[in-house]
Amino acid sequence: MNRRQLIKSLLSASVALPGVLSTPIKTFAAPYSGIARIAAPPNQGNRILVVVRMFGGNDGLNTIVPYASDEYYRVRKVEALRDMSIAAETVIKIDGLKDHGFHPSLSPLAELYSEGKVAVIQGVGYPNMNLSHFRGADIWLSASDASNFEHSGWMGRMLEFTHGGSRPAYGADPYAIEMGDVLGYALAGQNSMYGHRMTIGQSEFTKKIPVFDGSDDSAVLEYNLAQIMREGNSNIISIEAALDRAKTNTQPYDASPIASYLKTVSRCIRGGLETQLYVLHSGMFDTHHRQQQVHTQQLDEFFRNIHDFQRELEESGDDTRVVIMPISEFGRRVDPTESGTDHGTAAPVFVIGSEVNGGIYGTAPSLTDLDIDDNLRWEIDFRQIYNSILSQWFLINPADSERLLLPRRFDELPLFGRASSVNQINAAGKSVAYPMPCSDKCRITIALEKGEQHQVLATNAQGRTFAIPSIAETEALALDTSSLAAGLYNLTLRTSAGRIHNSLCVVDR
Repeated sequence: MNRRQLIKSLLSASVALPGVLSTPIKTFAAPYSGIARIAAPPNQGNRILVVVRMFGGNDGLNTIVPYASDEYYRVRKVEALRDMSIAAETVIKIDGLKDHGFHPSLSPLAELYSEGKVAVIQGVGYPNMNLSHFRGADIWLSASDASNFEHSGWMGRMLEFTHGGSRPAYGADPYAIEMGDVLGYALAGQNSMYGHRMTIGQSEFTKKIPVFDGSDDSAVLEYNLAQIMREGNSNIISIEAALDRAKTNTQPYDASPIASYLKTVSRCIRGGLETQLYVLHSGMFDTHHRQQQVHTQQLDEFFRNIHDFQRELEESGDDTRVVIMPISEFGRRVDPTESGTDHGTAAPVFVIGSEVNGGIYGTAPSLTDLDIDDNLRWEIDFRQIYNSILSQWFLINPADSERLLLPRRFDELPLFGRASSVNQINAAGKSVAYPMPCSDKCRITIALEKGEQHQVLATNAQGRTFAIPSIAETEALALDTSSLAAGLYNLTLRTSAGRIHNSLCVVDR
């Protein structure tokens, strides 16, 4: 192994935490002083995202089951070598959907959904989907186009931007933590790695700094390695201190790897670790064989433990600043194999948390209108979800996301109900929309300067944007929503000073 390879291996190596029996966000510093948060929830500067990878490619059709579809049962039961369908009588019905329901193993997720804490985003994909596990995962973690090989992650670029390119000071909490056996570019910035990688029980060989041969760059290489080691050891001290402050878990997690990760993340959060991002790699969703047994077990394992994680955060009061997002690199094909399914395209994504606008986004893929490869057609680009999280959860200016963090502009989905702004509108600015829900009219309480130009836009769950007629009144804007179909919208108010976001719910007249 040459020196460059050695450095790469050290950078990607995980550091063990001795004595921790389970596997696992720094206060958000605004990247520019003009940022304003209007009508945002408490602790808005200490928000956390937990990304949970469902490695292998989750079968969306057997997750959100089209139980009213004759085509589904024809393909997956009647003409299949083995019954690969989910019986309609076992499906958990979903409010808001007349013909789709949760897999029977998803009762913990259904419980959270009934409380308005789960956004179900249907038909998620991207152009020219790549069905290789490793390339597909790289695309999801980098947010790149399928044709672009990006060696940084969207979360790493976010940390690089929000922290001005600086790494955590010695002794500080890590900006991000990554856990699992399959690691990637998720937390790599353009110029530096921003994640502390953590695997329980791994050898601590990374603490040994190699001695080089005296060539011109050996001193620099040794210094860089020493810096990596110091930061790694510093992170261990900080993590262990947080774990010591939250020694136990209160929920009945099981003994699976994902449970171990979530238990440790919960202890880190409840112990006061100011880490902003957690990326957890786990799962066995590559169900080419024995899918009915394996998929049922995996869904139960993942979402029962996510349910316990959510409940534990609710007990500690940390739930209002944590969002959980399970993702998988692709879906599965409609036609089954002998006892499983092959790699496919569109699948649902869930965004889970107490501050999430729960409900259904997008429409389920058609089983009769397939693409040229007989795969499901996707409707919502996964980067619309990322952009919504960046803008509405982490309160990053969409222009900065478009310029620095994502390959281009992606329409947002109204995933969060709290308003946020990216520039100061005015000192008395508010953005409370009322009544909510509305039918033909509603108002936004915001004081605009006399004659100030403004524009109001509403974006639906499919990413389509509509201009809304509005009239400025004293301390409010009156909106005419009569042309909008019933549904949930992301409302954007633009002025010469900046913009604010809010959610808009329109009901049938």
